[in-house]
Amino acid sequence: MDQKLENRTAIVTGASGGQGAAEARLLAKSGARVILADIQDELGEAVAQSIRDDGGDALYKHLDVSELSNWQHVVQGIADEFGALHILVNNAGIALRTGRIANTSLEDWNRVMAVNLTGPFLGIQTAAPLIRDSGGGAIVNTGSIGRHDRALRDRLQHKQMGHSRHYKKRGHGIAKLGYSGQYNRARPGDNTSGRRFRRLHRCSGRSDPHAAWRTARRNSRSGAVSGE
Repeated sequence: MDQKLENRTAIVTGASGGQGAAEARLLAKSGARVILADIQDELGEAVAQSIRDDGGDALYKHLDVSELSNWQHVVQGIADEFGALHILVNNAGIALRTGRIANTSLEDWNRVMAVNLTGPFLGIQTAAPLIRDSGGGAIVNTGSIGRHDRALRDRLQHKQMGHSRHYKKRGHGIAKLGYSGQYNRARPGDNTSGRRFRRLHRCSGRSDPHAAWRTARRNSRSGAVSGE
């Protein structure tokens, strides 16, 4: 694979499995040094080790995205060890245990808001200055397509309200930071299992399932972050 991210450092949250792990692997294959961040330490360490076994440069860091002190510790550690950060992927996210507001506890609601909204906010707040000081880079926020997909709307109604709508607006705030770089908003769809991925592959008729997935994601929106 083209090493277009060689000498670049990236951090991916929620990287102990699923989409986050896939993103970390792709970044590593593109030449980036990848910091995998999560609260599932054993799984995260295993993913990082598998990336290293494949010849990539990866390490794992414990990070609860809802805690400012965690973010400060991890970002400062990246600055001290590597001197730069170029890519932040705010991938960590959770869904409510129940499907309706009437059955949702305040504790569950607050935890979803803390991870899905406060987490990316803290990530941008703590990592953006280092990205700026590193010469610029990219911030990628993963949202939900619940508001765009009627089949998912009922099941993801809470995540839709607190996730997609927020991401739609946040790009304007980032653009006003005056940092050189790029802001991307990814809407990957229902990612609770690999069934949708495999079905997409079969229906696309493409020999490479990852190529089929990339084609399907071309509708994801992105916008540039204005620099100086």
